[in-house]
Amino acid sequence: MAKGSTPINRWRVVIPVHNALQDVVTLLSHLRGLNPVLPGAVILVDDGSRDGTAELVAREFTEVCVVRGDGNLWWGGATRLGMQTALDQGAEMIFWLNHDCFPLPGAFEKLADVLADPKVGCVSGWCRIKGYPDYSVNPGFLAFRPLAMSGGPELVKADGVNGNFVGFRTDAVMKVGLPDAESFPHYGDGVYTIRFSRAGFNVLVCTTARADLEFELERRLSPFWRVAVNRGGSRKWLSYYFFSPRSLYHVGNRYRQTRFLRGSWKSPFYAALLNASVAGQILAGVAARRVIGIRAVRDKCIQYHQHKWPFAKLRKELDSL
Repeated sequence: MAKGSTPINRWRVVIPVHNALQDVVTLLSHLRGLNPVLPGAVILVDDGSRDGTAELVAREFTEVCVVRGDGNLWWGGATRLGMQTALDQGAEMIFWLNHDCFPLPGAFEKLADVLADPKVGCVSGWCRIKGYPDYSVNPGFLAFRPLAMSGGPELVKADGVNGNFVGFRTDAVMKVGLPDAESFPHYGDGVYTIRFSRAGFNVLVCTTARADLEFELERRLSPFWRVAVNRGGSRKWLSYYFFSPRSLYHVGNRYRQTRFLRGSWKSPFYAALLNASVAGQILAGVAARRVIGIRAVRDKCIQYHQHKWPFAKLRKELDSL
């Protein structure tokens, strides 16, 4: 750790979870292997899991602080509660860590070194698809475009970052406030982290702070492909994309995101056009599956994405559907 960095006992690692028992056990065991002191800094926010996650962690990982929700926190509320708990405990650095993200040795220390600079508000690590180290996961955005990452410098400037593995200075957190969990129960990571750059802090990606991410490719497909390769009619998928609190394309969620990020009076029109596009993709996906068959459409999906994602992983995921 660089001179002036925050001691490890002043770190807090916030992990929001819901019904992810085995993943949580695997992650906490992994963190124990990284550094015997680090798990003492972990705050696990269990949002009403029914699989015994909170009970097992309290019994088997006594060094972990378990905070419980009632099942209505979602990602945004669980993250907010974990960050507030970290502030109450006097943390000087707070890290976000998803339950399916596994930092490599030294990754936390690298982020902490970057955060030692008071001009830095938050910094993200750089995730690779677990089991496929040649495939990286986009860590954030600049000028509303995904970062073009292919190695390069150790520190890359961003406007906002994704929430898999991110560190924050708590003095910056106190300046910009905690995440808005009510407006953004899900997909609020970019909306929150851009607040740091707008407040005058540097938002960065540290390319040498690596982590392995259990990246589910099927969930990252466009609505057309996701509907086409799965079963279920248009009613199921319209409900999923437009009436679920998790939906990125929900009319209200898209409107609030666009309004916050771009501050444009065109936000309602943009959200309406985007949601109309998604509805059209859903109908087209159902039609494609019915016309050429689910096996054929899965083959075409793999062919279309084979240069972007690992072929074998996508094939395995689609075959398991």
